[in-house]
Amino acid sequence: MSDTLSDFEKRIQRARRALQGPDIQPILKELQKLQKQRPDHPELMELFAISYARLEDRDRAREYFERAIELCPGRASTHYNFAVFLCSIHDLEEAASENHVALYLDPHHPGALELSGTITQRLRDTQRTDPEGFDIIEGQPDPIHHPPAEWAEIRCRHCGAMNFITARTCFNCMHLLPASD
Repeated sequence: MSDTLSDFEKRIQRARRALQGPDIQPILKELQKLQKQRPDHPELMELFAISYARLEDRDRAREYFERAIELCPGRASTHYNFAVFLCSIHDLEEAASENHVALYLDPHHPGALELSGTITQRLRDTQRTDPEGFDIIEGQPDPIHHPPAEWAEIRCRHCGAMNFITARTCFNCMHLLPASD
């Protein structure tokens, strides 16, 4: 095997670097030219997917990510980038699944490690809110004004008032309460 990169590989690397810039259309044209040479190149499919994701063409992005994974299921970067895309479109369960695959393939992948925490937090936040974003965690009842029955279990021997199980003195007459079992 040669130590030098082929012209195709150099063009792939340039396209990958160019994807960090603002203009996607010229990159797509270059990728289309490269696709004529190697229509089933997994890294090329991944770059198409990233390009379409940046253009917010969700259907094409998903199609190219799935094709890239089909061609080379062992590429951690493809699974990671697919997870980033899925996270961006709020498909958190599938994003978590793809990110787990990326971490399985490369346990030290820095992006996937960071994304794992992000997805976990977003899933927790999603479970705590309804679709409109309102908090749906039930608040605790006010024990002072609405004491639950099991809390008001100790009867004062002096005045007969019911007291919280944690009380040491009666709230009504301030006498010492008997120790609870």
